[in-house]
Amino acid sequence: MKHDSFWRLCVAAFALGSLLPGTAHSAPAQADCSLQQAASLDVIAAADGTVLVPIMIENTPRYLTLSFDNSFTYIGGDVAAELKVPTTPIPKGIAINTDDQAITRRISTSFQLGLINARKFEFLVIPQLRRHDPRQAGIIGMSILSAYDVELDLADSKLNLFSQKHCPGKVVYWPNSGVTATPLVRQPTGHMLVTIELDGHKLQSAFDTTAARSYVPFSKATALYGLSVDSPGMVSTPRSEAEENFRTMDHYRYPFKSLSASGVTILNPEIYILDDRGQSCDGKFRATAGGQTRACFGGQEFILGLKSLRAMRIFIAFSEKKIYYTAATGQATPATPPTP
Repeated sequence: MKHDSFWRLCVAAFALGSLLPGTAHSAPAQADCSLQQAASLDVIAAADGTVLVPIMIENTPRYLTLSFDNSFTYIGGDVAAELKVPTTPIPKGIAINTDDQAITRRISTSFQLGLINARKFEFLVIPQLRRHDPRQAGIIGMSILSAYDVELDLADSKLNLFSQKHCPGKVVYWPNSGVTATPLVRQPTGHMLVTIELDGHKLQSAFDTTAARSYVPFSKATALYGLSVDSPGMVSTPRSEAEENFRTMDHYRYPFKSLSASGVTILNPEIYILDDRGQSCDGKFRATAGGQTRACFGGQEFILGLKSLRAMRIFIAFSEKKIYYTAATGQATPATPPTP
């Protein structure tokens, strides 16, 4: 499965807001401003290791692949047909591609996610959903996830959603040996970027729960670390062994020493280098034929994949534009507790 972005994403940006959800709501926050949970979900591993989230669509249990790297939420064309819900065209002037397919249709239907109930929510329809697991019905992306604050605990197979109405900074409720936080950047497309540190250099990273591995582009490996294909320790990896999303690019392994997310450190991380030479993304808006305004988004300098994410317990506070980290038990070097 490919994302609606990788190193770059090109969409007709001016009309994106019309596809974002306005129906998924949690109950009002409590008077004391404590965390109020909207959903506690037991996620499962798909056949390819990606994360499947349980959801009810039209009162039928389904699973959607968890993706923080997709702006929208999708359903497969065959699933849409099973639901017998009419599809309608997406608004004119919007160009969306995912799984190398143009997205042109949507359905409006109900879903239930924990305590969250939506009578009418627009799923984009992928004509031919590429499955690695027969249980996968679609993709749950930022159009739902960013309406809540999200706790991700992959070591314990949990995804928890909370109302965004709570006291700032009062979000990490589980026992821990230290909490740190980092700013969260939201791009105009809805994608999020966070700062990680790899061998002493800071990089803007995407969370990719559809990638097993973590990746850095060759351009950054060269600019920051002076690496080349001939550097000692550099090992070429056959494309045949690459994850499906990245088989069009040459791969390399290099023995980086540490990966840190706001103080939570993974020693000797498994990092792959992707040969992105010849690709670029400057984030600028441009007018195109027909009067559309298009922009190149993405531009992440690192992809934080599942193996690394399982070493952390994370609270994504979209309402605060912050991400809070602790180490997952026995998985990483704990963060230093904040100074009182």
